Amino acid sequence: MADFIRAECDVLVLGGGAAGCLAALRLKELEPGLRVVLLEQAALERSGRLGTGLAVLSPYLHQDESVESYLAHLGKIGRGPVDGTMVRPLLERGAEVLGRLTRLGLPVETKGSEPARAGRWGVPCRGGDLKPLLAHGLVEAGVDTLEHVAATGLCVAGRRIAGAIGFHVRSGVFHVVGARAVLLAAGATAGLYRSPLAESSPHRGAASPFNDGSGLALALRAGVELTGLEYRSQTAVLAGSRAPVEILVEEYGLPVFNARGEALPFTGADGLAAAVLEAETAGLGPCRIETTGLSAREAKRIVARYLESHPVAALCWAAEGVSPRDEPLEIALSEPAVGGLDSPGGVAVDPDRRTALTGLYAAGETAGGTPGKGVVGVFAEALLAAQTVAADLERLKRAELDEEWLVSESRRVEEPLLRLSRVGEGIDPHELELRMRRVMDAYAGGQSAGFRIEPELLEKCRAELDRLAEQVPFLVCSSNHDAVLCLRARNRLLVAQALVEHLRGDREHGGSKLLRSALDPKTGEPATN
Repeated sequence: MADFIRAECDVLVLGGGAAGCLAALRLKELEPGLRVVLLEQAALERSGRLGTGLAVLSPYLHQDESVESYLAHLGKIGRGPVDGTMVRPLLERGAEVLGRLTRLGLPVETKGSEPARAGRWGVPCRGGDLKPLLAHGLVEAGVDTLEHVAATGLCVAGRRIAGAIGFHVRSGVFHVVGARAVLLAAGATAGLYRSPLAESSPHRGAASPFNDGSGLALALRAGVELTGLEYRSQTAVLAGSRAPVEILVEEYGLPVFNARGEALPFTGADGLAAAVLEAETAGLGPCRIETTGLSAREAKRIVARYLESHPVAALCWAAEGVSPRDEPLEIALSEPAVGGLDSPGGVAVDPDRRTALTGLYAAGETAGGTPGKGVVGVFAEALLAAQTVAADLERLKRAELDEEWLVSESRRVEEPLLRLSRVGEGIDPHELELRMRRVMDAYAGGQSAGFRIEPELLEKCRAELDRLAEQVPFLVCSSNHDAVLCLRARNRLLVAQALVEHLRGDREHGGSKLLRSALDPKTGEPATN
């Protein structure tokens, strides 16, 4: 039988990214006497999408903007159904978010008494040390943290949450944490599709490579509904380095041109992805950011900004001995992902961020129903969810942990390790993921399919994913670290299957609204090759 290290708490936060950290801090601020435990599969100081920092905080409503103008913007760029009851509470907390980040020590740029402007919705910041600042705040607030522990399952008693179980990546010990409330904040889902960069580098997009869909997989296995997966997210990135383009198009307002030299109409980095997709679908790619008009001083500052938030871009320029102003910078699209800063895909929650399972909440990139939340929205959602949890705790009673289920779950995690010692061979988790990405790329609207969704190919995709699922019992591994890789492969495969079901049920729109350019304009159905 597996070794269990047991703990009890009032609130368990699953995920130590930006949303999870800020939610834990807010819970301790609202109720200092609460025992809050935060579980993170990596190292807190550099985990999550913002582990390397950020350069722009958005969306923020500057004085000449309003909630209504941003809602109109979301409707225009078509990232999914826009529900004002879900979006408005996040937008209204923008000033509070900036204030909290400033007090944590994050340098937010100002112009006079107001936040400085980066494009229409952004505020520039020097966010290279954001995660270390948050991690230090957790220590100061008295939040108990469990690092290098991957959550594997939610323990449910009837229709109530009872806690969760996690596997320590280094020691192989299982941590069982009983809780009155659990907050899912485990990030988006990357790595479902073959990367346009290289098949051997599947996670070189905007999302964190640790974003394996664990939050969505945990919810699915607990019987919690997902929503909006069909509205996949894609990010416009710099070709080669794969660094996001926000600094260039929002902070500096640089224009983008297609292969004919025609300017692309778009608003912000979120609108740019849709515009680039439309151009490439029409055979007018590649698109480039016009940087040759930059001054030497501006180019130097851009390099410094990328070095703070996305150093790979600055390092690529340095290695090649070039400046970003030497020639226009080519744009690429990341592979599709589920959830994220722009997409409404994720765990179904109500406006207060409760799920249908009593005591289970979701925030950040794991929570669905809110397109265009951006970084500021992720922080705002963490504050909102924490407020809801604190208000609900009085009526949430502790539920008994199911000991039989805990043993079963630990065996599920350990099985690939045991199988190798018993059988000596099997399927490597990397190979399973590679096969899944090839299937998704070919049949579920990946790059090789021009990001188009075709119903007949989805049926083929569904059948192929089912065949892959039949191979999961044959996964093998030789170390605790590789056991976590097996978990990640299972999570991604489960989310991929859920995504295909959502795409199959959204034939009226042909999948993601981001793909509207790939639809037949007469029928609204996916165009065929």
